[in-house]
Formats: sequence, structure tokens, C-alpha cells
Amino acid sequence: MKTNYRSFLASLCSLMVFSACGHGPVDKEVDKKMAEETTTQRSQLNAEIQDSILTSPNLNSDQRNRLASLRDSTRTQMQAIQRESMQLQSILVENIFSDDYNAKEVRALKKRIQTNESRRLALVFKSLDQANYIFGREPADLVGRRLFANEMLGDHLNN
Repeated sequence: MKTNYRSFLASLCSLMVFSACGHGPVDKEVDKKMAEETTTQRSQLNAEIQDSILTSPNLNSDQRNRLASLRDSTRTQMQAIQRESMQLQSILVENIFSDDYNAKEVRALKKRIQTNESRRLALVFKSLDQANYIFGREPADLVGRRLFANEMLGDHLNN
């Protein structure tokens, strides 16, 4: 296992479920890494994150402390979201197997589960952005927006 910030970010990324589209060299590289990845349990991931924070030679003590705090905060928020999702899913299953099946309630439960999944992914992406900030890098989405703006303004200025 790598013991640097890349490993930390890769570990955080594996919290998410990605659908591989197969478009371009970056997607192919991600597909290759997915095929090689052995982490399949949350406990493994948590151990990798902890190890990366503690042993990475690329981190100073302030970064270690901030990353540990980010990890703990993200974990606490994620557990709350997962707890709510489990409750919603349990109610959904009960409703589906009930003699008093309620289609409107099922639709409402599905919508709330989707909303919860969106919250979960938003939390993961926000945590990745915060980790990038701690590493002294711009979050990827900001870099993309900046490059797009520069390209658009550059084209506009050249015309």
C-alpha cells in the first residue's frame, strides 16, 4: 500500500460507487485500477485511511491533524446518513411486503432514499475537496471550471 496523500485520496474515492463509462484513456486507467483494487470492506478502507494519515512522509503534523479531523467528521456525518437510509429502506421493505401496500408511500420513500444517496455523494465529494485543500491543491472541479473559463475568455479575447 502506498503511504502518501495519493493513497489517502484513492481510499476516499473508493467510498463511492462509480460506473465506468469506458470513454477515453482516463476511464481506462480507472478501470485498470478498479480491477487491481483489493479493498472491498469499509473496515479495510478505514484502516488504509488511518495508515495513510499516520505514515505518509509527504504530510506535516498540521496536515495529519486536519486530515484526521476531516476523516472523523466525515465518518460521523456518513454514519448519520447511512442510519437514515437503513431506516427508510426498512420501512420500504415493510411496506412492500405489507397487506396494506401504499404506492404513494413507496414513491415517497424511494425519493427520500435517492435524496439521501445524493447527500452521501455530496459529502464524499466535499470531503475530497477539503482533503485537496489540506494538501495545498485546488479541488478538481475548481481547476476544471478555471480552465474552462480561461479557455472561453482566451477564445473570446483572441477574436
